[in-house]
This record gives sequence, structure tokens and C-alpha cells, in this order.
Amino acid sequence: MKYFFIGLLGLVSTHSFSQNYNTIYANPFLELGSSSGLSIHLLDDTLFIFGGIAVQNTGGTGNNLLLKYDLEGNFISEKLWDPLHEDLSANLGRWGGVGLYNEQDSTFFSIAYSEYLNFQELDSENDNILILNRFGDEVLRNELEWQPFGKNLFGAKSINSDEHLIYGGAWDSEGAGSLTDTGFLLNCNSLGETNWVHRYDSIAEIRFMSTLPEDGYLLGASIFWSVNGGGNNNFYDQVILKTNNLGEEQWRYIFGGTEGESYAPVTMHSDGTIITLGVDALPGQGPEDGPLWFQRIQDNGDSYEVLDELLWDNPGGYEHIPYGVKEVNDGGIVGYGYGKPPWDDAIGDVPPSGFIYKVDENLDSLWKRYYKHFTTEVDSHHAFHDMVEGPDSCFYLTGQASRGEGTGVFGLGHVWLVKLDQHGCLEPGCHLIEDTIDNVVQIIGLQNSLTVFPNPVKDNFTLEVSLPLEFSPPAHSVIKIIDINGREVKQVPLDNIGHQHSERINIQELSVGTYTLHWMNTGLWYDSVKIIVNGDF
Repeated sequence: MKYFFIGLLGLVSTHSFSQNYNTIYANPFLELGSSSGLSIHLLDDTLFIFGGIAVQNTGGTGNNLLLKYDLEGNFISEKLWDPLHEDLSANLGRWGGVGLYNEQDSTFFSIAYSEYLNFQELDSENDNILILNRFGDEVLRNELEWQPFGKNLFGAKSINSDEHLIYGGAWDSEGAGSLTDTGFLLNCNSLGETNWVHRYDSIAEIRFMSTLPEDGYLLGASIFWSVNGGGNNNFYDQVILKTNNLGEEQWRYIFGGTEGESYAPVTMHSDGTIITLGVDALPGQGPEDGPLWFQRIQDNGDSYEVLDELLWDNPGGYEHIPYGVKEVNDGGIVGYGYGKPPWDDAIGDVPPSGFIYKVDENLDSLWKRYYKHFTTEVDSHHAFHDMVEGPDSCFYLTGQASRGEGTGVFGLGHVWLVKLDQHGCLEPGCHLIEDTIDNVVQIIGLQNSLTVFPNPVKDNFTLEVSLPLEFSPPAHSVIKIIDINGREVKQVPLDNIGHQHSERINIQELSVGTYTLHWMNTGLWYDSVKIIVNGDF
């Protein structure tokens, strides 16, 4: 089993439907704050990305954004809600909580929508249910009837065209914090009128929701015990709640390590079991530092049973925040989120990255990858917030690609869109790379740094390496030539190269066919390029 770290240095262009890609929507208000894709949906061969963007003069964040792309990653259009209001901050579908209701006679997006004056949630103007049509046009916006002292709307999901579920956290007095917040689930009609609402004691906030096929809902949330710990484990723990179709709690499952964890995405598998992805925080490591933790749970009506689990071996202490877990068409399970790999002696401090991790239906590991989009600040912060599977079993992910801690302006950044193939590869064939050092392949992508000519080639070719100034060339590295079956057929050492390097390579011993050149170091991968060996010219 191999695990991949991929840090993308450079922007990958898009070419065709089958081409994987990495791209960003550049935040036009970058000097004011962050932006992020929070929810991604596929409809009519169009990708809809909902998220947040900073546009206010005061430098805050939280206005709303809808982007549309085609499947090749080409930008189609954008929509901003109230982008120039100097006092207004808004939250739309926070934590990926935008619902797509798609049936034969009714297709729309349901969104939990909030507006705040001067970024003060206690001065809330409106908390709304917002409905967009299949083209992204607003068709209704109605204020919610239920108004406690304050609340955070984390997401929405529609049951039908006039019945919607909204979830999040609420409080009843000024100055309330994690100890006094309660998670809530609200059922309302399209006018915002409350059918029912339930609040769940000791639940700080509900960030994730999944519907059961026959009766009820699954809620992923967190519990804050106290500033000194004292709970089942420590400060924060993860919790799954199961309710009936009226929102009445039937059971809750609390889990976590000895430190703090607060994210518990949850989904219903087609085999009838419940899947959740969390973190088992390790002693003395800090919040979210520990193995990723897949669990399979059986619902017994008013009780539960943990059937199986997978704790990913966490060499060196990765930090993880899981933002989602979904079943894909082959029955496998994909988790994604934020990943901070440990210090690596070869490359130093590894930047926070978006991770994607696939296991099979038996919770056996298949692959795990890390990706990062390059900006001029090499220590950028990255995360995948949502994912949708494409028609060719590919994965479209959205999230954030932001400047990092070392710049002094942490959090400024862009909306991120990535397409990976069914193996989780941005660079096709990454799953074929073999390496025996600690059974780990860490990938650092210097996209398009290699060129070869002529190509096709008969007997020999010239390899040129062109590197950005921000990257320090390795003292020792190697070119591995791999055939279409993943078999290594030739190695060429590259030692003491500079930012510009040219190398003549003889391949007379190779048969006619297509090969991939992988530029690698011990345990590290930099870039690859395909060559065609043709003996007829």
C-alpha cells in the first residue's frame, strides 16, 4: 500500500474531457481576505461550485459566490451575492451544506443563507432558505420563522419542493460559546415557516448531514466538554446522531482520541450500513493529530453497533481534518479534507494540503494522495471541502488554495478546482510508480518542468529540465522510464543539476510503444512526461 504527497508547483492547463486538471478561480478581492469552494455539484454536464469570498471594504470574509465550469475545467460564469455592500457579510452553504434536489419534474439547489451587519452575528438581518433553479438563478428567498437569540446555518437539504432541512448551531443569550451552543435540525417549508425544530443537548454544532433511505437522518457534529477536558476523551470529541424523520434523537455515538477532534462527516452506504470518517487524536500531539479513522456502523433502530474500522497508520504524526466522506459508484468510500504531513528531512516542512483517501467496501485501503496548488508563497494552506464523482469515474474536488503562515497574511486565497482520475491521480499513471523506501511515495509535482524532443523518438532524445527559482534542485535524482504496464525499463541518474538542465538520453534498447518518464528522488516524485518510441522514422 502506498501513500502519495502531491504539491503542485504551477497551473495545469485543460485540454479534453479525459484530461485531469488543477485550476483556481482567482479571488478578485484578494487583499481583503479568503475565498473557498465549499460545495460542488454536477448537473447537465456543468460543475456548480458554491463558496465564500471576501469583498467587503472592511476586510472581512463571508460573501457568497457561485461558479460554473464545464467538465474540462473551462470557466463559464460567476455570481456574487451583494458583493459591494460595504457593511454586509453573508454566509451561504457553510461547510458544503448546499443541497441539490434533482427529480424528473423538480431540480433546484436549496441553500442555508444568512446576512450579518458589520460581521456581527448577533445583529443578524436575516436567516433564510434560498432556492436557486438549475441555471443558478435565484427563484425565492424567505426568512426563517424560527429565530433564537443567534444561530449559525451550516447547511441545507431538500426533502421535496416545499420541505427543507436546515442544520447548524444555535444559542439563547449574548456571549454564548461552545459550552452553551446546541446543535439544531429544522424542517421548514419554502416560505420559511417552521414545521418542526429540534435542538440536541451538549452538541456544539452540526456540520454534516445525510438522509436515511427509509426513515430519519444522520447528523455529524462535535461535543465540547470543557477547557480542561473532562469528557469521554478530552476537549472536543466527534459524535454521530441518528434521528427519526421528525428529528427526534434515537441514539448518539461519541468517539475520539485523547486530544481534540471536531469533524465527523457521515454517509449511508448502499449496503445499509453507516460510514463515518474521523480522527483518533494521539496523546500529546494536539487537536486533529492522529490517524484517519473510517468506521462502519450498524443502525439497530434505537441503538447502534460498530461493525468494523480502519485506523490509517500515521507515520510521524499527520494532522488531518476530514471535511467529507462519500460512497462512489464501485461501492468504494472516499474521504477528503485538510492534511498536514509531518516534517520530511528531504524537503523540510511540508505545506498543508488537500487530501483524498479511498478505501474499498470492506474498509481496506486502496490509495491516499495529497495535493497542493503552487503560489509564490510556498507554504500555502490547502483543503478539499467537497467532492463529486464524474461520469468517467473521475473525481472533481473543490476547496481553497491560500497563502500560508510565512507570509504574515494567512488566509488570503482562491477557490480551488481539481479533477483527478479514478486512481486519484492528477498526473496519469501515478498509481504505477513503485518505490521501496519505507513503502511510501511522496509526490511533489513540478508540473510541466520536463520537455523532450524529438517526440516520437527513434534512438535518442534530449530531455530538458526547467525549474522555478523557488524550487531548490536536488543534489541527486533519477529519471525512471516506465512502460504502460508500470514496469521500469530504464534508469538515468540526474546529479547536481541547476534550474536549467539538458540531458541526452539513448533508448535504442526500448521496444516500440508509449512510455512515461518519471523524475524522482528517494521517496519523492517531481514530474513526468510521456514519450512515444517509433522505429519507423
